[in-house]
Amino acid sequence: MMAYRNRFFLIPLGIIIGLLFWFGLTPGVGQKIVGAVSRRMRMMFPRSAPCPGCNIVIVNIDTLRPSNMPCYGYVRNTSPNLCAYANSSMRFSNFYTQTPFTLDSHMSIFTGLFPSSHQVTEALKDTLNPEIPIFTETLDKNGYRTIWVGATDDINLPLDRGLGRGFDEFHQADGNSPDWESDYSKLLPELLGDTPTFMFIHSYGVHSPYLVGKGPYRFIQSVYPGIPLTEEEFYPHSRDYYEFVISEFTSRLNASSTAESKQRNGKIVSRLEQALKVNDLDKARQITWEFPDYENYSLYMTWYYLHIQQGDEAVLEYLKTLYDERIYQVDRQLASLFKFLNRPDVKNNTIVIILSDNGEEFMEHGSFDHGTNIYNTATHAPFILSVPGMKQGVYHELFQAVDIVPTLLDLVGIVPEGPLDGVSMLPVMKGRAPSYTGDRYLIGQYRGGDIISIRNSRWKMYKNFKPDQYVELYDLMKDPLEQYNVLGDHLDIARLLDAALIKTLEASPKYASTSGEFPSWLDDAKRHKLMFEGYF
Repeated sequence: MMAYRNRFFLIPLGIIIGLLFWFGLTPGVGQKIVGAVSRRMRMMFPRSAPCPGCNIVIVNIDTLRPSNMPCYGYVRNTSPNLCAYANSSMRFSNFYTQTPFTLDSHMSIFTGLFPSSHQVTEALKDTLNPEIPIFTETLDKNGYRTIWVGATDDINLPLDRGLGRGFDEFHQADGNSPDWESDYSKLLPELLGDTPTFMFIHSYGVHSPYLVGKGPYRFIQSVYPGIPLTEEEFYPHSRDYYEFVISEFTSRLNASSTAESKQRNGKIVSRLEQALKVNDLDKARQITWEFPDYENYSLYMTWYYLHIQQGDEAVLEYLKTLYDERIYQVDRQLASLFKFLNRPDVKNNTIVIILSDNGEEFMEHGSFDHGTNIYNTATHAPFILSVPGMKQGVYHELFQAVDIVPTLLDLVGIVPEGPLDGVSMLPVMKGRAPSYTGDRYLIGQYRGGDIISIRNSRWKMYKNFKPDQYVELYDLMKDPLEQYNVLGDHLDIARLLDAALIKTLEASPKYASTSGEFPSWLDDAKRHKLMFEGYF
C-alpha cells in the first residue's frame, strides 16, 4: 500500500519539476515563480537557506537612535514611515554596534569582525588588510551586482581603504540634501533585473548639527536664538569666525612637528591675517574653502558647539527637538523607498535591513553627539529586518553589528570566506536558538581597545585602558542609562564578565595591521584628535 501511494506521489512531483524546469527557461515571470517556490521549499527544510539569490538592501540612517522612534517606545511620532515598515517586519530591540564611530562601525558591519580584528580605527591612516574577506567581495564572487549609494568622498567611509572593495558601482547621494529621495529613488529599479543585487544606502540626514531648515516644523514650537537651523547659518561668514579659525591654526602651528605641517599652518595663518587686516571677508572665506571638506566641517562643528550652553536644560531640550525634527524630515524622504520595497515583485525577492551604525548622546554621560564613549546611548541602534517568507515580530535577544554578515550569508546560502566574530541570527528568527538568550555576550570597543565593554542580558562592564585605568559595572535591569557604577557591590559578577571577555577576545580572528602613516601635512593636534576622538 505504501509503495502504491509513493507512485502516485511521484506523478505530481514529476509534473511540478517539469513545470519548474520549463519556467526556469522562461525569463521574467518564470524566474520569479521558480524563486518563490524555491524559497518556500527551503523554508520547509531547516538546513536550507531561506532566500537564495535574493536581493539585499541595507539602509543606514547614520546616528539614528531607537529611543527617539515611536516603535521603540518614544512619545513623539518622529518616524511614521519607518515604524510602519518595522511593524510589518522583524524588529530587534537589543541591537548594538561595536563602536560609536562611523569608520570602525562600518568596517565591523561589512566584515563581521570586531575593531580589534579588522584594525581600521583611524581615518587617513588605516587600511583594511586585503586578507580580510569583506561582505561585498563575497557577494560579488557569488554573482551579485553590488551598488553603493551615499557619500563617496568621506574619510570615515573610506572606499579607497577597503570599504569599497567588491562594489561594482558608486553613486554620490547626500542624505542631507532635499534631493536625497530623488537621488536614491532613481537607482531602486536596479533591483528589478535578473541579476541578484546588493544595494547599500547611507544617509547622514539625522547627524548633528540637525539643520531643520526654515520650516514648517512638526515639533519645534519656538526658535532658540543663536543655534543654526539652516546651512547658511551653520557656515558663518563673519570676522569672529575667521578670527576663530586663525586661533585654531595658530595652536596647530605651535603643535606642529613636521616641516610640511608647520609650513601649511603658518601660511594659512598669514593669509587669513592679511585678509582680515583689510577686512576682506570674502577672501578669508575663499582661503578656508581651499581646505578639505572634512577639515572645514570639523572647524564649523567646533564653532557650533562653542556657542551652545551645555549646562542649560532649555538648550538641551531644544537640541533634542531639533534631532526629532530631522528624524521626521528624513522619514518623509524614506516614503519612496518603503513604497518600492513593499511592491510584491520586490518584497518577495529582497532582504532588507534598516539600521544605524551608532546612537547619539544628549548629555547622558556629559557630552553631545557621539564618539566620546561606548555607553548604550552611543551604541544602541535600530535594527529592522525583512526576509521573504519570514514572519514579522519583535525580538529581544541580544545582537550586535558583527552578526550582520553571517546572518545575511546564512539567509542567501553563501558560506563565509573566513572566520567571523559574529554569529547568524537565523536560528533565532526560526525560533530554534534558546542558547542565544541569557548568557550571550556582546563586545564593545572604543578606538579598537582603549575602552572595552562586555555585556549580557543584565550586566555591562567597562575596562578602561587609558592612563587613568578603571573598571565600571552597571546593572542594566535597574539602571538602563548606566548612571551608577556598582562594581564594589558585585565583584563576583565582574570577575565572570572579565573571564568571558578574555575568552571571547582570545577566540577572535587575528589579522596583521596594514596601517600606514598620517599625511605629513597633518599637525599633531589633528593626529591626536583622529587617534582619540575618531573625527577630524
